[in-house]
Amino acid sequence: MDGISPDIVGFCYNKTNLEVYNKSYVLIWTVFAFKMYLSYYVGLR
Repeated sequence: MDGISPDIVGFCYNKTNLEVYNKSYVLIWTVFAFKMYLSYYVGLR
């Protein structure tokens, strides 16, 4: 019980942490790409 519990809790915590990190990472890159595209598009005009 003592050895198993922390591992499971840690695993679940890391899994959700990783998912949140991945989502924020994708969001940041999407915003970054959108800004680059906008500045490029405006620069052409």
